[in-house]
Amino acid sequence: MNDDLRTKAAATVLMGIVGRKSDEQIKRELLELGLSKSETTEMLAKGAEARQVAGGQFDQPLADQGMPKTGSVQPNGEYFELPITPADRMLCSDRECPCPGHETLVLGESGYLYVNEAVVKMRADALTWEELANKIKQTENEIGGKVFYGAGTANPILMCEQGARLRNLDLKVAAADAENWGKTQTCPLRATPSADHVATKKWWQFWR
Repeated sequence: MNDDLRTKAAATVLMGIVGRKSDEQIKRELLELGLSKSETTEMLAKGAEARQVAGGQFDQPLADQGMPKTGSVQPNGEYFELPITPADRMLCSDRECPCPGHETLVLGESGYLYVNEAVVKMRADALTWEELANKIKQTENEIGGKVFYGAGTANPILMCEQGARLRNLDLKVAAADAENWGKTQTCPLRATPSADHVATKKWWQFWR
């Protein structure tokens, strides 16, 4: 499975979990995406791990998860909605980061949020979760097929300090953005500024 297909498959599994779809529904979507049976089994296993990390949080009604209902937050031209309540364990999801990805991150302390230009462009006219869903649906109708977006395309990437440094991020800003996301379920509609003293690294979409 190449990186592009893996990223699309990861987004399918993640959105399936958040949307409380059954494993059979997610399996069918993965097969339609072009994964083999063994690759589908692999991705479903990773989804099961994510559910376990969340402690069953995603299997609860949205209101019980602490998730705001669509439109319940008030994003403006400076912020966009990201209504996924951080699980008890938040892990580094940056594929470029060499860390094992097992350390639990604390938003605003050891957890950093990376907003890139692709996310800013994607969310500029889709500030709410509902607007994003409608935008994706419209694109699918236009091309006559499914569109899949992972972190780093439609939504920011959460990472540890090592990953943030490798990407040349301003640590104070990235930490503050992560903390704000945890408190308000919104993210700033601007790219994370860089630090001048670290060599710039490329970004990539995530999945472990």
